[in-house]
Amino acid sequence: MLIGLKSGGCMKIYKLNLILFIMLVLCSCEKKITETVNADSWKSVNTIPNDHYIINSKIIGDKLYYHTMKWMGILDLNTGIPNLWDNMIGFYPYSGSHISDNYLVGLSFDKKCISISKIDTEIRRILLKKNSQDTTNYSCYIYPAFLDSTFSTNCEIITSFKQPISSNGTNQFLFFFYEPSSEKYGIYSCLLDISYYKPYEWDNLLIYKKDRCIINKIDETYSYDIQDIYYYKGKYVFSLHGNKIMDGNGNISDLSIRFSFDDIFEYQDKLWAVSGSHIYNTPDGDNWTDTGHTISPCPTFFEINGTLCAIVNESLFEVDLTNVKVYRLDNSGMDNHRITSVNHNNKDVYVSTRGGLYTRPLSGFFKNKQLLTNSKSGSLHLDKK
Repeated sequence: MLIGLKSGGCMKIYKLNLILFIMLVLCSCEKKITETVNADSWKSVNTIPNDHYIINSKIIGDKLYYHTMKWMGILDLNTGIPNLWDNMIGFYPYSGSHISDNYLVGLSFDKKCISISKIDTEIRRILLKKNSQDTTNYSCYIYPAFLDSTFSTNCEIITSFKQPISSNGTNQFLFFFYEPSSEKYGIYSCLLDISYYKPYEWDNLLIYKKDRCIINKIDETYSYDIQDIYYYKGKYVFSLHGNKIMDGNGNISDLSIRFSFDDIFEYQDKLWAVSGSHIYNTPDGDNWTDTGHTISPCPTFFEINGTLCAIVNESLFEVDLTNVKVYRLDNSGMDNHRITSVNHNNKDVYVSTRGGLYTRPLSGFFKNKQLLTNSKSGSLHLDKK
């Protein structure tokens, strides 16, 4: 009897252990399945700390270049290893910056100057002579007073959350500044052409000279920021006290569209802009057409493999202008940080935010999207006449 009880007890223990083993196997499988399902979700790029407030970023080749409040950086997309350069006085965090295929151009923290750095195998600082008569005194920063001594050192660069500085991608830059002194009070545009040389083979510094500087007075009314600047087909389109276009020689013309452009972007071989919630486009920058679409609130547009997308604060959207539909894209894993830029290569998408850099496979970018209706509060509203 005792033997029988022991035998039955062992059988029960065996069955219990078998059940536990099967449950462990199932849990392990479930975990693997879950990991596979979530393989396309947003992941933090751990080599760039989450406390990095990234102002802007751009993929060039196999590297991602970026500005933070304090650093200029390069992230090697093959190894995941970052390389950082201290900007010494820091970048202003509440304004965009400009990154082209050749330059990183940032706005100083005190908004008094801009900083131009050359993109090469590394980031090379570009120095400007503080005084044309002094061959030894140089600065990393470009102050309006360095370019034209008739301006005071109290000038302030006009900011923009989108892009307060632009370039033609090679040797020309455009920015705007405010002069507070009574003699020259007002808002000015500054179109700057430069050339540069490397003084020492062993050093990463470049010395540049001012080839041409065209400064125009825009208005006498103070402005805290400019809506946007965009270089397109040899001209700069911008919104500052009205919509304007500037050619490569500094000549400025007014555009006929009444309300300021809130966003300017390229899509389908045209330049597009949002003005007073209306969407316009142009083939040349001069002649604009109302597409009949309206959108609110105004997002920041970008393109992923021919598909128009948009950013509103921490949210991502797909915008279908043809069928007049908007889809909310998955942003889970980004911790609701405000998005500052989106880049992609043929494998992954990278999103810079005010709380670090996030990535996911390109194949998963449009997964789990949700069709929005105008009845949903907090949505991006798209309509057409």
